[in-house]
Amino acid sequence: MRAWSLLLLLALAACSAAPPAPAPAPTRPVNWEEQADWAVRALDPCVLLPSPGTLTSPHACELTLEHDQTMTVEVGGGINHFARYRSQLYEENGLRVYLSYHRTVDYTPVSCQLAVPLSPTRAIWLTVSGGADYRRQCDIARPTMRSIAAKLRGNVGALAAGHEPKTRWRACEPLDRVLGRAPADLTMDAIRDTRVGDPSQADDCEWGDYRFAGRRLNFTLGTVPEEGSPVQLGTVRARLTDYQDTCVLIWAPTGTTALATLRGGCDGLTDVATKIQALLGGPPPPVPPAPASLGIPRDQSDEPAADPACLISAVPPPDCRAHKQIPVPAGGAAILKAAATPDGVDLACTLLADAIRSATGRDGRVAYTGTQCLGTTADQNLDFRFKFEPVSNLSKWDARNPRITIAGFPAMTVDLASTRMLVISDTHDEQGIGRVHLETSTTAPLGEATPERPTDPARLALGDRVAEALMARF
Repeated sequence: MRAWSLLLLLALAACSAAPPAPAPAPTRPVNWEEQADWAVRALDPCVLLPSPGTLTSPHACELTLEHDQTMTVEVGGGINHFARYRSQLYEENGLRVYLSYHRTVDYTPVSCQLAVPLSPTRAIWLTVSGGADYRRQCDIARPTMRSIAAKLRGNVGALAAGHEPKTRWRACEPLDRVLGRAPADLTMDAIRDTRVGDPSQADDCEWGDYRFAGRRLNFTLGTVPEEGSPVQLGTVRARLTDYQDTCVLIWAPTGTTALATLRGGCDGLTDVATKIQALLGGPPPPVPPAPASLGIPRDQSDEPAADPACLISAVPPPDCRAHKQIPVPAGGAAILKAAATPDGVDLACTLLADAIRSATGRDGRVAYTGTQCLGTTADQNLDFRFKFEPVSNLSKWDARNPRITIAGFPAMTVDLASTRMLVISDTHDEQGIGRVHLETSTTAPLGEATPERPTDPARLALGDRVAEALMARF
């Protein structure tokens, strides 16, 4: 009887126990491009500035500062591997921020640019320009970017502007819809300047097309110029300007949308203009739901292929990849034999990584870029390009180039202003010169948006020490 009572009590206790908690709902992965779409469709750029500014285009707002300086914020400007890999990366309110600056080079004005990525392809760009000192401009830009980052981490729905239908478009989208081109195929990607900090604008799209006899179309969301002779293309008003026979097409009632061809006037544009007018007069792109926040956290990658090794290379993934550390055979003959195998590229990167560490006392970074191994020092002050050649190419080089020895092996040097090339023999015979090739180049400081590499012979001399460490393995 006692046993039955005990069993009954246990059964009642089990029935009265609280049910297990339900499993948490699976977390939906963050869709960065969807968040960038929301920002382009809805975000008011002017609310990101420290004081009221002027809307210069649907996605850009400008504020006049003292001393003839201006501050501009643009929502949805393009960002890519090239804009990231030589910029200064830092953190603001937990978000990734890239800094680059222009000193006076050619016709580029002095400026400081900061970008907080919204996705791997689009960002919010903050630019301070005017004046003569980029450092002062960066000092002005940083506090504003700190405020922008805080707003992006807060209630982003409060930042919405309620764009009119036409201004929800990103400039390249109408051309894509009308001409049936996939965004990845737009030739604007090939002609765009890819120097550090040169954003492709959300409100301006330029590309060429064979259907217009090689002329370039430029679609702009912004102010239409007043000059030029009136032209009528079907139901679309236009102006033909004197500047390279530029044809500017204007859509009422706002007058904020323009399509221009930079050469050849208005001929052939009637059909395109009519289709774009119909597109802009129809339903606008839908606005996605407002995200909880905007921006990519500092501890997450914003590279599409998420391979951080390639951030030292101007070659983006998939043509660039991290190398695999593999054992290095003993002796030059064994190394050259292994270099001819499928693992040869990883062998070259392993040797270069070991040599940078030996010569500098610090780990550098290396990546394989298709035809050679690219490396850089820990401070990214020097770039290295290292490869093996299947045969000697001594006959291709100018015999007047200086001859030296590297770790006892014959070598030839080719010195340019910012680059020192070493073509080295894999044996102690000069006829083997060229089987081993190491190129050392100086780099501009991270963030400096100039195409020139500095001339610095003392820095380039470090390349000889890396070469000594490489050839010591032979």
